[in-house]
Amino acid sequence: MIKPVFVRKSERDTVAERERLEAKKEALEELAKRKMEMRKAETKQLVVEKVRKDEEIEKNKLLEEANIEDVETDDEINEVEEYEAWKFAPGCYTLAVSEPLPAAILKLNQDF
Repeated sequence: MIKPVFVRKSERDTVAERERLEAKKEALEELAKRKMEMRKAETKQLVVEKVRKDEEIEKNKLLEEANIEDVETDDEINEVEEYEAWKFAPGCYTLAVSEPLPAAILKLNQDF
């Protein structure tokens, strides 16, 4: 047989104490579970925001490329013809002179 042993009240493990410890443990587990669920939701939200930003950046790149392609750059088509047209255009400094210039105009050009 087992001999009874005296245990002080402060050292005794009662049913109420055991239930309190179990409830505290369960509450901590529940709190950890809720925190984990919240982190999962935050992570999903961050991923969705990142995907949206990436899509928007890609969309803006495509729009920029489309705008760049809309600019007409046909400078290389007929360089000789363009140069000749520019050379004799009004406001250009080169002149096609068929007659000698009057002396007054020549003097003005020398003053500059």
